[in-house]
Amino acid sequence: MNVMIIEIVGTPSPKTLLLEKTVEKALKKLKLECRIIKVNDAKIIKEYGIITLPALVIDDHIIFTGRIPMQKELLDILSGRKTAVHG
Repeated sequence: MNVMIIEIVGTPSPKTLLLEKTVEKALKKLKLECRIIKVNDAKIIKEYGIITLPALVIDDHIIFTGRIPMQKELLDILSGRKTAVHG
């Protein structure tokens, strides 16, 4: 089974830290195995085409940009019950 790769994309800021904490809390609740990568390299952010930070990328798919998802919304996405849209 492939391990889910979650990227927290953003410059060091309170919003990026909040996104990271929200993701960690959801993963703990769902008991999911994944690899979390923090991305703050401008070149990589540009390659993704992300304009508004922070952003959440799961398995190379941009899930959210410019906002922190609600816990339930994130739980639904991580458990595969919902497909997210940007923003």
